[in-house]
Amino acid sequence: MDAVATPKARAGRAAALHRRAEAAATAATGILDEIRPAPADHHRQYELAERLRAAAEQAAPGWAGAALETLTPATPPGDGPPARVRVGTAAPLDDARFPALVPLLGSGHLSIDADATDPRVAGLLRALLLRLFAATPAGALLARAVDGGPGDTFAGYAALADAGLLPPPTTDLTGLRAVLAEAEQWVAAGTSRQRGHDRTLLLVVAALPDGTTTADLDRLAELADLGPRAGLHLVVAGWPDGGPLPRATPLAVRTAYALVGDPPAGGFSSPGAEPPGGLHSPVFLDEDPPADLVAEVCRRLARQIEDGSRLSLGDLLPTDGLWTAESVDGLSTTVGDAAGRPVSLGFTELTPHWLVSGRSQAGRSAFLTDALFGLASRYGPEELALYLADLGDGESFVEFLQTERDRSWVPQVRAAGMAADREYVADLFGELEAELRRREDASRRAGGQRYAELRQHRPLPRIVCVIDNFPLLLRDRDRLATDVLARLDALARAARSYGIHLVLAGEGDLGIGGPRDPLSRHRVRGPSCHEPPPAQLDDEREQSGQHDR
Repeated sequence: MDAVATPKARAGRAAALHRRAEAAATAATGILDEIRPAPADHHRQYELAERLRAAAEQAAPGWAGAALETLTPATPPGDGPPARVRVGTAAPLDDARFPALVPLLGSGHLSIDADATDPRVAGLLRALLLRLFAATPAGALLARAVDGGPGDTFAGYAALADAGLLPPPTTDLTGLRAVLAEAEQWVAAGTSRQRGHDRTLLLVVAALPDGTTTADLDRLAELADLGPRAGLHLVVAGWPDGGPLPRATPLAVRTAYALVGDPPAGGFSSPGAEPPGGLHSPVFLDEDPPADLVAEVCRRLARQIEDGSRLSLGDLLPTDGLWTAESVDGLSTTVGDAAGRPVSLGFTELTPHWLVSGRSQAGRSAFLTDALFGLASRYGPEELALYLADLGDGESFVEFLQTERDRSWVPQVRAAGMAADREYVADLFGELEAELRRREDASRRAGGQRYAELRQHRPLPRIVCVIDNFPLLLRDRDRLATDVLARLDALARAARSYGIHLVLAGEGDLGIGGPRDPLSRHRVRGPSCHEPPPAQLDDEREQSGQHDR
């Protein structure tokens, strides 16, 4: 039988247990002291950070890697797109720091696990865009942006749109897919055996739009896999956790800092290091660049694009004399220059009509004037007839009319209306419809001969009818507008076979057009009337007549 322990006995046992625990703790402390890792050699850390800082200055000088506060708009670019670019400052110790660089243009991509709804990511994207554009000679880098989150991440870069370097970002799913299609065309052209690209295309995703599907992400991944060989590089913010973006350096945003993973072509970590590898240092992301610095750099790039591409009207006119061309098979004229190559637009049965859109100060009227002078210098009055109407302030075609000061005239002009009203344009359509019927009747009498065959028997010049400020014709959306649209559709479809061509110009989308629209679109942008078409992404657009200007 067990005896009940007295208080004194219980206290004795407790004291013995305490002494054993104290002895065990003392022994464990001695053992742990023997195996404790040596403290970090701070002197070596400082030395390594200084070596990395000096290496970064060599690998990414100037805009590519220097602190933004040390740069000015006058800081010159490099010789080409920078291979490495700064994303922030690595800080292994509080007072041991060096620039954190990632490989990008020429080798791979950058993926970020957070999107531009995080202000730190938005600031980093703006800093990256500034660095890459400012470090690259003007015109050598083009960009496309998708901003399905805030929508205004790149508002400060609007000046690059008219220069053809960065169109306004797209914000919805349809726009994302259009950008992906454009990038796929770029890759297809850049990887062909016949030609490559002499410029670099950067696709920046600030945030994926609502509704983005797995198929859309797969297209992005395929572009990332094939892009570097074709001069296409991606910066994708908000890349999901489903898997890494091919050939991309991953960047993970944490509460107070970011972690940079291993780039595709090599690792930051030492050989044999355990996953996930990457740069073994927290990185403090680059902050938002100053708005005035962004604005000045964008204006400088736009000026350089304009100055480098400006052509005189004489540069667009033929050098082999006037009226030497025949219009039986179509019309064609030079409208600009793209990287030393003349860019021509024309009218044939395959591309019978044009839509020319552009803001009032983007050089739309000058583009029309250049194109018409080019046509009139190549094709004589027996080959070309011009009908002109301006629904705006009457400035578009003033150079084609006689004035008291200038009695010269262009013989191809059959009719011209300055500051025309809607009824004038309706009557002008009536004249074209009557001419179309005459040509159709002549074709039937000749046994169904086409335009080229009819030309063998009678003078039958091609007709080009240009209507500037066309949206004013549809402004009221009344019976007249409805009637004109119906007549226009019928005229555009039938006239293509009989040498009658339409040019409708104005701001915006002009209020017409659709998937089966027979009018080819030409977008005018930029301050210069003689600019080349910037950002032409492939030869397919040149062949189809879809040129940006």
